[in-house]
Amino acid sequence: MKLTLSLLKESHVELTSDYFDHWNNYTSTTSTTINVQGFGITEEGVISGKLSTEFRSVKSNQVDHKAVTTRVQLRHKFYTVKSKTDTDLHPNFKSRLLDIASHIQLNNTKMARYLTDLVVRDYGTHYITSIDAGAVLSKIDHIKSTYARQEQRDSTNIRIEASALFELWGASTSISHTSSTDNIDAYKKSITASSIKSHGGPPFGANFTVKDWEAGLVNNLAAIDRAGDPLYYAIEQQAFPELPDALVFELANYLKHSIKSYYKHNLIKGCTNPDARDFNVQAILDDHSCEKPFTNFTFGGVFQSCEVTNIPHSEAKCDEKKIQKNPKTDAYTCEEGYQPVFLHRHDEESGCKRHCKHFLFWSWHCRTYCGTIHYSTYWCAATGPVKQGEGFLFGGMYNKLMVNPLTGGSSCPPKFYPQVFGPEDMFVCISDDYELSRPYSIPFSGFFSCSIGNPLALKKNTNNRGPNGWPKSCPENYAQHLAVVDDTCEINYCVKVNSLSALGGLAPVRQPPFRSKPKRNMNITIPLTIINDETKSVWFKSLDNQKWTKANKSIILDRLAEIGIKNVAEDDITHIAENVMNRGAIDTLKASVTRVSPAEKKEAEISKSTGSGGGGSNQPVSNGTAVGITIGVLAIVLIIVLVAVTKFQRKKKQHRRGFNEIPAPGSNEPQTDQDYHAM
Repeated sequence: MKLTLSLLKESHVELTSDYFDHWNNYTSTTSTTINVQGFGITEEGVISGKLSTEFRSVKSNQVDHKAVTTRVQLRHKFYTVKSKTDTDLHPNFKSRLLDIASHIQLNNTKMARYLTDLVVRDYGTHYITSIDAGAVLSKIDHIKSTYARQEQRDSTNIRIEASALFELWGASTSISHTSSTDNIDAYKKSITASSIKSHGGPPFGANFTVKDWEAGLVNNLAAIDRAGDPLYYAIEQQAFPELPDALVFELANYLKHSIKSYYKHNLIKGCTNPDARDFNVQAILDDHSCEKPFTNFTFGGVFQSCEVTNIPHSEAKCDEKKIQKNPKTDAYTCEEGYQPVFLHRHDEESGCKRHCKHFLFWSWHCRTYCGTIHYSTYWCAATGPVKQGEGFLFGGMYNKLMVNPLTGGSSCPPKFYPQVFGPEDMFVCISDDYELSRPYSIPFSGFFSCSIGNPLALKKNTNNRGPNGWPKSCPENYAQHLAVVDDTCEINYCVKVNSLSALGGLAPVRQPPFRSKPKRNMNITIPLTIINDETKSVWFKSLDNQKWTKANKSIILDRLAEIGIKNVAEDDITHIAENVMNRGAIDTLKASVTRVSPAEKKEAEISKSTGSGGGGSNQPVSNGTAVGITIGVLAIVLIIVLVAVTKFQRKKKQHRRGFNEIPAPGSNEPQTDQDYHAM
């Protein structure tokens, strides 16, 4: 990375005192600039910085102790370090982005989104463009809000008193006012929690003074402020010469979506006024729901149906574990007094079969055919007033990626039972045992998704009652919670504000990935490849060092020679390329690759590295045979890449001669192989 270092010519020392009467006003001690820039933006508002450990600690102290917060800090800044705009991306980071780009180009979107989630998990949402190097010593006090609200005190008085305590260590604040001993003593008695933190400098001990700490600053610098940009800003054309322009833009959008998804999965809206009856301690953004009237809702169950779309040679079937009837009707219907509300349709490929043409021992024109299963999810909404004790109670939701907040695990509360509901193996907990289940239930007011709104959120006397007019929100006094995201579609549920926060503290920060790892795609090849039509180049991910390499004839021919395939003539390459245009030869090569299992490949690699041979008769493939197969597979891989290079070079020549080659139908279809995740 290329960096510029700016040494400040004058001493830059700040000693300030801050007062925060609400946690939403709190600013980070070491990341103020990057949070103020406001790149943590969703449709619901700015939440950047509100998921940090520092912010959550301040919020917990203010809520638990009914307190406000003061912070006095001494800041020394020595250097500013900035990264240059032409800085190269780290090879490992870039390689992972190229993997994603390859899957995007091959239309393997589910895997691309999953890998993008992993990038956000491992690298975060932003990259740093500059830092201030120095040291900060801060004292944070949480004082009783009743003390802060006394008539004779305002924020200025409180800041003066906080600064006076800081001066006891030998620091001189910028506040010129003085405070009496009585006021300082009263301030000290109102403190419910206090902490001293140092960033940079020597460890601050019990008997340390500010002068002791300042004496050891020079050799103990730390980052005391950061500026930066969202991670997807780093995806620019000059950083990815391997990719066509359109693919660079699409790659950036995938990363942007995963970053926004991270914020949305952690965004909870509700009443943030701690003095309000409807205060929601888990809420990050205020939705102006404080003190609004409460309405009780019930629902009439859920059900999930299935349809199959098969194509020739596919054998897709509905998974019985993902089909759910409404227990009230034992059918895919709602009982009287409730209407079915379609929420979401989830599609899965299934029943994939490989179909080849055969003659004696030869197979060619091999393709994989998959059917599609459509799972449709419904819930039953009341069409009018419901009698007491009718319908189902709501006991939370869970799947393997999200715990049920009512139980803290992947389970239902006592006397509740799970019902299949939506994608990602999601379950909703319901019960009609009002006597025994009510203590474990929470008030519920509907679902909504990216495709349909919530009929229970309609205001009374509205004329717009069709599904297209249903608001994608919750009724007043109810808060929305994200259940799951299927591809890009969010599914939310509504429960009474503060009903989940009453179970204990702040909501845990949810980390990506927010989707299960996709099943193996039969139409993705090893190695991963990227084809750039704009530069007429082919890039592939090496099986040896896992690096992306630009393919050319000399590299491929050298690799073929290393494994014993020599003297490949130009006519042979041209002949293979012509066959590839007709798909015959390439399908035969791919069919051969799929006959090698991962276990056989591993055994071959072990044998090749140790030089051992032989094997028992119970082995399906002997070591020697496995080595031969492995070499054959590598040869096929290299030939596939070589063919692509040859095709592009032929195109270049034809363009220079003044005419264009029209590709044969299907010549750019995805390739198939044993595994797509060769990373």
